Amino acid sequence: MIFQFLEKHHSLVITTFFLGMILLGFNIYQDYGVPWDDPIQRLVGQLNWEYINGKSTWLIESKHANYGPIFELFLFTMEKWLHLEQLRAIYLFRHAMTYASFCVGTFFFYLLCLRMFRNWKMGLLGCILLILTPRIFENAFYNTKDIPFLALNVICLYLLLVLIDQPKLVNFLMMAIASAFLITVRNVGIIIPILVMVIWIIRFSVQEKSNPRKESFKHFVLIILYLVVTYGLVVLMWPALWKEPFTGFYNTVVAMANFQWRGTVLFMGKLMMGKAVPWYYIPVWIAITIPIVYSIFFIIGTGRSVFLVFKGPGPFIKRVLSDRMIILAAVIGPVVGVIVLKSTLYDSWRQLFFIYPGFLIMALAGLEFSYAFLKTRFNRNVSIGILSIILLISFISTMDFMVRYHPHQAVYFNRLAGGDMQSIKSRFDMDYWGLSYYDALKYIAEIDKSDKIYIHVNTLAGEYNTYMLVASEMDRFIVDDEIKDSKYFLSDYRWHPEEYDYPNEIFNVMVGNAKIMVVYQLKPD
Repeated sequence: MIFQFLEKHHSLVITTFFLGMILLGFNIYQDYGVPWDDPIQRLVGQLNWEYINGKSTWLIESKHANYGPIFELFLFTMEKWLHLEQLRAIYLFRHAMTYASFCVGTFFFYLLCLRMFRNWKMGLLGCILLILTPRIFENAFYNTKDIPFLALNVICLYLLLVLIDQPKLVNFLMMAIASAFLITVRNVGIIIPILVMVIWIIRFSVQEKSNPRKESFKHFVLIILYLVVTYGLVVLMWPALWKEPFTGFYNTVVAMANFQWRGTVLFMGKLMMGKAVPWYYIPVWIAITIPIVYSIFFIIGTGRSVFLVFKGPGPFIKRVLSDRMIILAAVIGPVVGVIVLKSTLYDSWRQLFFIYPGFLIMALAGLEFSYAFLKTRFNRNVSIGILSIILLISFISTMDFMVRYHPHQAVYFNRLAGGDMQSIKSRFDMDYWGLSYYDALKYIAEIDKSDKIYIHVNTLAGEYNTYMLVASEMDRFIVDDEIKDSKYFLSDYRWHPEEYDYPNEIFNVMVGNAKIMVVYQLKPD
């Protein structure tokens, strides 16, 4: 009875789901601190805004000209329009808008899944998998680079499949607009125009003789128009390219491809330079930081899809250009590119978060195949029951972690990473964003009523998180370069996974049996 009701009123179910997602974000977006990159990202928006308004030309002279500006420019422009001046209000606004972009991306992910599987339940399940990925969920509130890029990549993939089915002028133009926004968030977004060209080159090369040349010429013109409009919009939305629209973009791509980040990462128990990580860095990080069940279904879905492509004689190219293989190419291609180019990589796999929706689509394909396989041995209800139990166990475990350790979902690891969080802490970076400083600062502000509170912090994130305090509390904190002059020492353990030997520990943040934040009082009251 209940299933018939849900099927009949599935539009209400979908609407309720997304309203619930929005309300959830509205209730918790204030809980997150300020990550390492956020002040720098805000500066990108500020410099672009000042350049557009003729207030400064420093943008052109700085390395920030190489960063995709559009989302940061939007945020800083809105900040000005809303007259936001206090830092707490500014960063809360940024949290809210970043989560809003995630909500938009999740909705288009639903549309993408619906198009792939022709089943609203699979679309909704895909969204649940996306939300119940702890690291993605936490980043959705503050990562103004990778989360909007993920959302726009989903939109581009959806529009690409629409375009393949209906290669009309309006669809090419919509694709051009989405591609331009994608590229102006991160220039690695050029992979989408490249994918479009590869698909059409293959189509042109294997066209059936019955297809008129006039139609082929029309598609060729539309592809050229797509590329021209995309690039024109990129230049329009990227102020640093206005003076040198052709060489400027090339220079940004080269600069970011050869970006010399001098920081180190903790990977499998070793501190190593971001430029020197092994080829398996990204695959390992993905494998240990998402629920294991998702990876199992991804392997099944990928294996089954590749098998069908190479199965026997027939229209091989049509199989290669099938929706699933295009999605798989959008997942595997960037990973292979990073490995081949030996790109500089930061903490975990956040630079490749944008491939994750495609990853989940292949996992859904694996789930679909598993259901078909089980039905050959059991009846429909038993097959559904087996898969439901597997998913439910994974969901409950994941939700338990997300709720129990809120707002530190990004410290999630699965069993493949190690037996407990303490052993994992010695092998992999934990709170590399430094969000847990916010908890520590709130605690100190509550227990210490001094007019001035001198603190020493392990990383800059400690200073940045003072921005999330109300103005009267923020002004009390003095971040001191010298630990000997400080009353408190705060550490997120980045670049220092070992414990400290200071005697008076007064606060910590625990995830499992591991500390991700510690506060020592160095001087008495």
